[in-house]
Amino acid sequence: MSHTTIFKLQGLSCMGCAGKVKKALDALSGIQSSDVNVHYAKIVSELDNSALIAAIEQAGYKATPAEPEVTLNLSGLSCGHCTGATTKALEAVDGVFTANVTVDKAEVYGSANAESLIAAVEQAGYTATIADHQQQILSLSGLSCGHCIGVTQKALEQVPGVEQVSVSIDSATVKGSATTESLIAAVEQAGYHATAGGEQTHPKSEPLSVSEQPEPMTAANSDIPVENQPVTALPEDDDDSLQLLLSGMSCASCVSKVQKALESVPALNRPE
Repeated sequence: MSHTTIFKLQGLSCMGCAGKVKKALDALSGIQSSDVNVHYAKIVSELDNSALIAAIEQAGYKATPAEPEVTLNLSGLSCGHCTGATTKALEAVDGVFTANVTVDKAEVYGSANAESLIAAVEQAGYTATIADHQQQILSLSGLSCGHCIGVTQKALEQVPGVEQVSVSIDSATVKGSATTESLIAAVEQAGYHATAGGEQTHPKSEPLSVSEQPEPMTAANSDIPVENQPVTALPEDDDDSLQLLLSGMSCASCVSKVQKALESVPALNRPE
C-alpha cells in the first residue's frame, strides 16, 4: 500500500544535488512520485524508510524523517474541497515545501513563519491558530562567540511557552507555543537580531573588524568564562586616566557590556 514520506536532507547545496537524489529515488521499484529540493524530499511509494534512505545515501547525501516546522489547529473545514483549498493556500506561501492538511490540523514543512501561514489560511476563508509543541527556526545575526550563543539561549528560554531551545551562531530552533514575535523580541532585547525562517537578516550588532579583534584570547577559544577573563592595567599617561588592556571580547555586545559596567563605577567619567 502506498504512503507518503517526507525526509529532511543534508549535504545538498544546489538543485543539481536535488536532481541526483530524485534520480536515485525514481530508479527504485515501488516509487510512485518524488519531489525534492535542497532541504526536503517528499516521496509517495510502497517502500519502507530504510530502502529510501539507502538510495539517498547511495547518491552521496543524508536523510532523516522530517518533523513539521509549524503545526496549526484549523477550524471551518468540513470536506475534501476545504482541505484542498487550504493545502493550496499554504503551499503558495514563500518558504513552504509541502503541507499535510486534514479538517482540523495542518502540518507544514519549510521555513515559513507561523504568522504568514495563518494569514494564508484566513485568506482562504478558514481559521487557524498555532498548535502547542510547534517548532520554529529563527535566522540570527550579530552573534560571534560562545558567550553570544549563551546569552541568546538564556533569553529565548525565558519566553513564556518555550519548551526547548537550540542555538548556534546563525540560527535558533525553538519548540513550544511561543509566538514568533515574542521570540524575535527576546533576541533583540539581548542585543542581537533575528528573523523568522530563512528570511534575510540585517545585523543589529556587528562583529568586530579584524583590526579590532583581541589577539591574546577570545571567548571562542578560551575555557575561561568571559566574566573571568583577565584585565591588565597599562601605565598611566597622567593622573586623571587609567588604560586597561582587555581580553576575551569578540563582538560589539561584549564591548557594550564592558562599557556599561565601567560607567556604573562611582566617580568615573564616561569611558572613551
